[in-house]
Amino acid sequence: MIKPLYIIVIISFLSFLHSCQERIIEINEWSPELVTPIVNATITIEDLIPEKGTTEYDNNNLIHLAFRSDTVYVLPPEFLLDVTGLNLDTLVTLEQLALDAQNNPSVAPLINLLGLEIPFPESQVIPGALFSLITADITDPFNFQFDEFSNASFNSGQLVVEITNHLPVSIDSTSIQLIPGPDIEWHIDIIDLNPGEIANQTIDLTGLVIEESNNIEVIINTLQIENVGADMVEITPQTGFEVSFSLSNVGFQNITLPLGGDTVDVDLALFEDFDSGLILENPRFTLKVDNPFILSGSLDGVLLAFSQYNTQESLLIDLDILPNTTSTVTYYVDQIGDIIALPPQNLEYEASANISFNADDLIGNDPLQLGVDIDFPLSVNAANLSLTDTILFDGINYDISQIKNMSVHYNLINGFPLVTEFNLILHDSVDSSNNLDTLNFLNTNNSESNIIAPAIVDETGEVIESVISSGILNLTDLTVNNLLNTNKIIVDVKLSSSGFQNDNQYVKIYSDYQCLLKAGVEIELFLD
Repeated sequence: MIKPLYIIVIISFLSFLHSCQERIIEINEWSPELVTPIVNATITIEDLIPEKGTTEYDNNNLIHLAFRSDTVYVLPPEFLLDVTGLNLDTLVTLEQLALDAQNNPSVAPLINLLGLEIPFPESQVIPGALFSLITADITDPFNFQFDEFSNASFNSGQLVVEITNHLPVSIDSTSIQLIPGPDIEWHIDIIDLNPGEIANQTIDLTGLVIEESNNIEVIINTLQIENVGADMVEITPQTGFEVSFSLSNVGFQNITLPLGGDTVDVDLALFEDFDSGLILENPRFTLKVDNPFILSGSLDGVLLAFSQYNTQESLLIDLDILPNTTSTVTYYVDQIGDIIALPPQNLEYEASANISFNADDLIGNDPLQLGVDIDFPLSVNAANLSLTDTILFDGINYDISQIKNMSVHYNLINGFPLVTEFNLILHDSVDSSNNLDTLNFLNTNNSESNIIAPAIVDETGEVIESVISSGILNLTDLTVNNLLNTNKIIVDVKLSSSGFQNDNQYVKIYSDYQCLLKAGVEIELFLD
C-alpha cells in the first residue's frame, strides 16, 4: 500500500552579496509553524540599483541619478578668431557660364558654330569675339554663406571685396550689388580690369546690423568684356573671374553663434526602469559656461525630452555669459518636474550664443566651454520602478512522479520604503530565451494581495521600521514541473509609491535598504 510521507525540504531561492555598509533594521526572530528556514536571502537596493554609469551613491548611500560633463560644447579661440577674419571666395568660370547658356536659344547656336568644347578640356583656343556674349544677363545671383553665425551687430570692422580677372581679356566695366540682409545694399563699380589684375573695395561695417541672415547675395548688374574681334585666345576650365570677401578688424556688439542641435548623450539609464509619474523632491539641472575671455553675452536654447511613448516636454534655457568667469544657472523641480515625470528616454537640445567681443578679447589658448550638471537624488513622492536580477538555482532533486503536493512557505521582511511586488520568474534551463513560470508572493495579511506594504518612515523620509508579510503558495502540477526544470531564477521587483502613509510624504531610497526573504519548499511524496 502506498502511504503519504510529509517531508520538508528547505531551499534557498535567492543569494545576493551584502553591501559593505548596511542600514540594518532589527526584526523579531521568525518562527513559522510548518517550515523552519535555514538560509535567509537578503536583497538590498544596491543589488537592484548598482552604482554604475549615471547611478551614484553619496556619502550617506542615498542614490542619485547624475550626469556631469564640462564639455558638452567647446568653443575654441581659433573659431572665434576665424569669425573675426573670415575669408570666402568663389570663381565664376566661362565653362560654367557656357554650361548655363546651352539652353539659351540666342547663345547655343553660336557656341555650336564656334566649336566650343563643353566641358572644357585642359586647354582650347577660341575666337575672342565669344567673350562679347558674356553679359550680366547670363550670370545668375549667387550667395556667400556664413555658417559660423547668423545675426550680427558690428561695432567695428571692414569687409574687403576683391575682384580678380582670370580672363585672357580685360573687363571693361562691371557693377556688382551686395545684399547682406533686408533693406541693406552695397554697390561696387570696377572699370578697366586687365587680365590677372585685382581690384578691391573696402566697406566699413561699423554700426551695421544684420538680422535673420547669415549670407551675402551677390548680383552682377552689368558686365562688359573687352572686344578683341577675331583674335584667337586660349581658355582653360579656370578661365573666368573671382569674387572674394574677407573680414578684418571686426568687433561685434552682438553676434549669434549657432551651437547646433543634437541628442544629449546623458545616458540616464535608470530612467528606463521607471514608468510615468516619477516625482522627485529636489532634482537639479545646472548649466555652466566657463569663459576664459573678456567677451560677454547670453546662451539661449530649448531642451526637449521624450518618453518611451514619444510624449514630449520642454525647458527653455537662458544663461548670462559673464567675462573671465564661470556663469551658472540651475533649474529646480518647478521648471523640470514635468520632464522628470515622463520619465525621459531621449533628450535633445537646440541652442545659440549671443556674444559681444573684439579680436583683442580672445587672449589665451583655453576654450569657452558649456557644461551640464544633472543631479536627481532619489527622494521620491511618486514612483513606479521595475527592477530585475538573475541568480543561479541548484534545483530540486526529485522526480515529479514522486511528488504528491508542493508548496512554498515564505516570510518577506520589507525594509524598502515603497510598496513592493515581489515575484520569482522561473527560467528555462534548456532554452535560455524562455521563461517557464512566475511565482507571485502574496500578502496573506492583506486579503491575498500581491502588494507588500512599505517599510515605515519618519518625517524625513528615512526607514525606521520594516514590515513583515508571510504566506504559503500552493503550486499547481504545471508550476511544480516548471520549478523542477529551472536553473535560474529572475527576481522581479516592482516598487511603487501607492499606499504611502501620507500622500505628501517623500521617501529617500538608500542603496543599503534591504528586504529579507525566508522561503522553503514543503514537499509531500509518495512512498511504497
